[in-house]
Amino acid sequence: MKLSDTVGNVTDEAKKIEILKSGRTALPKIDVIKKQYDVSKHSVMDKSIRTDKEVKTGNDNIKIVPVNRIAIPFQPRIAKTSAAFAFGNNVKWSTSNQEDNLLKLFESVKAVFDGAKISSSINSNMNYIFLVKLKIQP
Repeated sequence: MKLSDTVGNVTDEAKKIEILKSGRTALPKIDVIKKQYDVSKHSVMDKSIRTDKEVKTGNDNIKIVPVNRIAIPFQPRIAKTSAAFAFGNNVKWSTSNQEDNLLKLFESVKAVFDGAKISSSINSNMNYIFLVKLKIQP
């Protein structure tokens, strides 16, 4: 898609900017995103939201037990994975095995990968079959 497809024949730069802004969705809330990205700022770490527990012990004594606070940093992992998918190169499969039946099998597996949209990730069982049994190098 070209800029001219969106703004047409408008020559005034300010009008072009307005046309482009008019189709914009709501801007992301950066403070919320930063809070999600930083594990120490997750809501599970906020003692005002998740208070420590009061536990009765023995003869009407109350003991305060701290709540488990386990914040898992999924957002950095998602960002790294997204960047890898957006900018990474696909794996190119090849084989050194020239036996006819294994070459047909190799081409069949590549066709299945293409059909299933599997590009760069395979599970460990397939890895074992490809790398050890069929002598295929990624």
